[in-house]
Amino acid sequence: MLVIMLVAAVAASRTVFRTARVGVRATPAQRRRLLGMLARGGDVWAALIELNRERARRGGPPLVNYQALCRELAGAEMGELGTVAARSVLRRYSDARFETARRRAQGEAARYPRRRRRLFPLRWYHGRFTLDGRRVRLPTARGCPPVWLRLSRELPYPAEQVRSVTLLFDAGQLWLDVTAAVRSSSTTWTPTGSPGRPRHHPPVRRRHRRRHRGTADLRPRGPGRIAAAPR
Repeated sequence: MLVIMLVAAVAASRTVFRTARVGVRATPAQRRRLLGMLARGGDVWAALIELNRERARRGGPPLVNYQALCRELAGAEMGELGTVAARSVLRRYSDARFETARRRAQGEAARYPRRRRRLFPLRWYHGRFTLDGRRVRLPTARGCPPVWLRLSRELPYPAEQVRSVTLLFDAGQLWLDVTAAVRSSSTTWTPTGSPGRPRHHPPVRRRHRRRHRGTADLRPRGPGRIAAAPR
């Protein structure tokens, strides 16, 4: 009985992370600023690729540790791109390198990051951004005003459950991926990853074709049966 209660308690406290994509409504000036920040993120990603390519050319070990990459980034000029957003690019690069090394150790075919991206997604973690209804405040570099984003709809999660937001550009539009930590036992999730009501499938209605008088039924009735000839 005690074991069952412990298992139930662990299941009740299990936390899952869900991400919802919300559109960003930006003015032309805001759009230019956000695209400029994403372009700076792409420059950081390209610099990391070039850095390790040059180290490999000289016969040195690659630089993949997150803390070492942060020290390498210190003092670099990145325009409006703040340190928090730039470090999110370093984190993704470090994770990609370690994941590739793990897959190679298991005998899988995997390649290290080599492809450059013009606009790279930027992430801000909990405590680095501000949520105010449909508005989100993103910090920028020191001396630059912060960016206030207006979302196209309400967030599907309570503000206290949001753990990170990611700004990205996809299909010609700016988006914000909102990631939240939610109790799996207290929330029912829809296929889009947003909490809501339990999903009820509508009953399947069978449609019967009406037979018109004076017409033949051309559907086969079974193996070896021939459709009736018209009268």
